[in-house]
Amino acid sequence: MRTYLKSYFSRLFAGDLAAFGGPSTEEAVAGQIRAEQICLVLRNSPGMMAANACNATVLGVALWQSPDGIYAVLWAAVMAFGSTLSGLKARSSWRVTKPQSVSRATIHHLVRNAFILGGMWAIVPIGFFEHANPGGQMLMTGLCAGMLAGGAFAFATIPVAAIGFMGPIFLGSAICIARSGDFVYVLIAILVIVYACVLLRVVFAYSFEFTRRMIAHLETEKAVRQDSLTKLPNRFAFNESLETALVRLAGSGEECAVLLLDLDRFKDVNDRLGHLAGDEFLTQLAARLRRCTRDADIVARIGGDEFGLIAANITRLDEVFELAQEIISSFEDPFLIEGHEIVGAASIGISLAPRDGKTPNDVLKHADVALYRAKKAGPGTIRFFEPSDDASARERRALQLDLEAAIERDELLLVCQERLSSACAMARQYQSCCQRISGPVPECQYSADLRKSARGLAGCSRASRNRDNGVDSAVEI
Repeated sequence: MRTYLKSYFSRLFAGDLAAFGGPSTEEAVAGQIRAEQICLVLRNSPGMMAANACNATVLGVALWQSPDGIYAVLWAAVMAFGSTLSGLKARSSWRVTKPQSVSRATIHHLVRNAFILGGMWAIVPIGFFEHANPGGQMLMTGLCAGMLAGGAFAFATIPVAAIGFMGPIFLGSAICIARSGDFVYVLIAILVIVYACVLLRVVFAYSFEFTRRMIAHLETEKAVRQDSLTKLPNRFAFNESLETALVRLAGSGEECAVLLLDLDRFKDVNDRLGHLAGDEFLTQLAARLRRCTRDADIVARIGGDEFGLIAANITRLDEVFELAQEIISSFEDPFLIEGHEIVGAASIGISLAPRDGKTPNDVLKHADVALYRAKKAGPGTIRFFEPSDDASARERRALQLDLEAAIERDELLLVCQERLSSACAMARQYQSCCQRISGPVPECQYSADLRKSARGLAGCSRASRNRDNGVDSAVEI
């Protein structure tokens, strides 16, 4: 029972609406909702604190001639100074980038501050109402009613904070009315009770609706930023996280690493066992990657069989290499899929920020270049980006663009020679004159378009014509 009550009050003072019968959420979602609630309170706080300072000043001036004038002026000075200071602090906090999540402790502090502010206003009816003149009493009645409404507006998304602010004012008003003994004040007490109940009903209705909208919004965002198969963040979320990490690095001077992982021979799994088995392979791999990484690391599926990882707060280069080795080692145990044991393998390319780039595009590009070199070295290889890799990548890209442009403009020299059967001693050579691309072209660097064109030429009408003539031939290109 004690544990239950402790948990209940912890949730209550953290603004969890489930404590009031509202919608319940997971802690991760609740943290994001709390961040939005705090943002709204901070946005309204400068205006509310300015109103507090103005009201306190007006009340101090109005009560200056009363028997409690000195105390009223002292109270007004403290209230005006504290409200101004709080308003400026809230304004500077609001202009800072909104956090993604807020802890329960932050809401606890907010409720405490709301209670202190409400307690300061509760002093007014208890300490100054009795000896004030009718005009001063009317002013205090209006200010207390206005503070109740202002608190309900400022803390509309956090009912417990609204109660913390309005409760002391309501209690102070009740004490003041009970001391007076006038029947008219009893009627006023009834009106205050009705007024407070209506305000709280509005606060709860608005906060429930706000929370439901936030839950729906976060679920929609999650669907947009999550890979539906592996439940990992997708490319969009990965790019956002990388951009956020690089912004943080610019201010802190830390380092982070980006690892790109590409599966080797994954197509064989799809071809042998089907796409459902391939999906199961990716799902199991995602679970293994989560186990290999730290809580602060971000793992995402950014392509068909390509995964990305952001490792923040890197202090030593060995940390990144050890993480990459752990990922490679996770493939040592076969993947059990549909009764088959499948041995997987992967290659990893790594770039470091800000050493290898200060923008998301540069960091990803260099990690991709390192991955290309790792795949060339064979399955299970880890490669860090090196400046020489960038020059090689530019040369490959330039060569690919040259080949593609040459195909489009029909500038390649095609030499094909038929190999005829031994029964036929004649050979034909077909040649079209065209401009050559300067420099040697390694076979491994042919573009996909060039390979496609070569295959098409090998099966062109020349072979068809030979078959029509009864000649068994093959073509070399």
